[in-house]
Amino acid sequence: MKSKQTLILLVLAVGLVAAAIYYKGREEQAIQTAASPTRTITEGLTSATVDRIEIKAPETTGVTLTKLDGVWYMDAANKFRADRNHIAGIFNSIEKEISGEVVSTNPK
Repeated sequence: MKSKQTLILLVLAVGLVAAAIYYKGREEQAIQTAASPTRTITEGLTSATVDRIEIKAPETTGVTLTKLDGVWYMDAANKFRADRNHIAGIFNSIEKEISGEVVSTNPK
């Protein structure tokens, strides 16, 4: 009698494990389907394609870097040049592939 009960418990345990694996796979599939699609957000951004960079933290005035005739300025009106090493660092950072979630495809 003990071996029959053990066999029944073993069959039930295997069934429960199989059901858990099945439902876990379905749950992961549902999560992937519901997740926002991602895309590369820095694609095409290089020092040749960018003319202005605005850096602003909340509740600050921020800084605008502007490129005129191939030279980057912190203040273009007063011709205050930006540090070349810092500009190179910015572009080294954004030229790497950075992905983000698509929140909206509406241009507005």
